[in-house]
This record gives sequence, structure tokens and C-alpha cells, in this order.
Amino acid sequence: MSRPPDSAPPARLSIRNLRVVYGGAVTAVHDLSLSLAPGDIFALLGTNGAGKSTTLKAISGLLASEGGRVEGSIDLDGQSLLGLRADQVVQRGVALVPEGRQLFAPLTVAQNLMIGGHNLPPQSLEPVLQLFPALRDKLQRVAGFLSGGEQQMVAIGRALMARPRILLLDEPSLGLAPMIVREIFSTLRRLRDQQGLTILLIEQNANLALDLADRACILENGNLVLEGEARALAGDPLVRELYLGRAASLPAAVAAESAVRTDRPGPAAQHDRHAWRSRARWPA
Repeated sequence: MSRPPDSAPPARLSIRNLRVVYGGAVTAVHDLSLSLAPGDIFALLGTNGAGKSTTLKAISGLLASEGGRVEGSIDLDGQSLLGLRADQVVQRGVALVPEGRQLFAPLTVAQNLMIGGHNLPPQSLEPVLQLFPALRDKLQRVAGFLSGGEQQMVAIGRALMARPRILLLDEPSLGLAPMIVREIFSTLRRLRDQQGLTILLIEQNANLALDLADRACILENGNLVLEGEARALAGDPLVRELYLGRAASLPAAVAAESAVRTDRPGPAAQHDRHAWRSRARWPA
């Protein structure tokens, strides 16, 4: 399946020196810089409280209602997203699949899906149903009575109804059976491979995320501590030992690929990789 003729081409997302402060006192993200090329799948990894969800909310324009102040720059193809309302960000081509799905439980599956495209001309549900055939005979079912996997399909389908150029996903595998997780991740891969969709995801299952992603980074306490090709991070001995739960012994050639990009401008380029690697475990 090629990209639909009425869809926009994939977009480039550039984040520079992003800083998020809550209540004027708590800094949740410190000088974060990332760049997603068109058609990239990029994984944000890290423990709870690392700043991952805050980063997605900053991109999506959702922090103002939570008392968050955003500094730095977030650009989509050179156009700033800072200061835009959430609906304006969606109109620019960025759609979020939130953690916990957050469907309108009393509404039907069809109504939930159509909400995703409410700011666009009327469109068919068929592209979503082709991606998730299990929803075809459930369109009139109340969303609150679906299984967790079916609800996640609806949540992703709702975001896709906005015809996004960049899809953000917050913990898409959370609470789902392994078979459903494999199906959803296979769908995400197809969206990138066949439609060129740019994807930024947070995922608790680091093994799955690194297998799917082209590039990835690890956040810790709001700081970017490690970034690189997903295959290289998966092969990094310390990442394997502390984060992936694997043995640390690797061929030298694979370990050599674990170099981290530090060629970005600004403070975010000054990542102290060696200080992070010297820690025995993640902070509590």
C-alpha cells in the first residue's frame, strides 16, 4: 500500500535546547536536542520520570493546560510549533496517541475514529480498517467495552484519521498481550515502510523499541545521556546489562558501533556519556 494521494509527505522534526519547567520551579526536561529525518522511527527510552511523556506533550502543545513552560525550539520542516494550541499542532501534521489510550468510552468505535479527523473534510474509515481489520465489525460497539488491544487500535486509528505527517506514541504496548503488541508494532513498521510516516515513540519494552526504531536515545532525569543508531544502542554492553536485561559480552565490532552523536550545536551536545556509564544502576 503506497502513501494515499491526498496525504502530505513525511516531515522533519527538529528539537533544539528544549527546556520544560512546571510551576516555575520543577525542570522536567533540560536542554534536549533531537532531530528526526523524514520517515524515521525514533524511540525515546528511559525510566519513569525521565521526561519522555513531557517531551511528547511539549511537541503536541498540551503543556499549557498543565502549567508547563516550554523554552527552546520545536520546528516542523522549519516552522515553529511553539505557542500553538494542540488543535493547531494537529493541523500542522502532528498527531499523538496518548498513554492509556484515552478514548471517549461512551462513544462508539466509529465516533472515536471520526473525532480524529474532525478538522478535516469528511473521509472514509477504510484506510484505518485496512490497517486494523479487527475493528471492521466493531464500528458500532461502545469503545469502553473493547479489549485493551482493540482500544489501542482505535487510539492509533483516531490519530491516523488526522492524516499526520508525524505520529507520536506514548507507551503503545502498555498492558497489552504479547500477540497484540506484535501486531501493533508490525502495523507501525508498515506505516513507515509503505507510507513513509515519521514516528516518535516512547516504549517501556526497550527490546521491542530498538528492534523497530532506526534511531533512539535514553533520557535520565530530563537529560539526554545517550543517543545513536538503534542497532548500536542495542549492542552497547552497558545498555544491554542495565536496560535490556541481556549479557554484556559482545563482539568488538558491535561494541565499536555504540558511538554516540555529539555533533549537535548548543549545550545538548555536551553529554557526559562516561559519567552515565559509570553508574551501577538506574536511579530510584
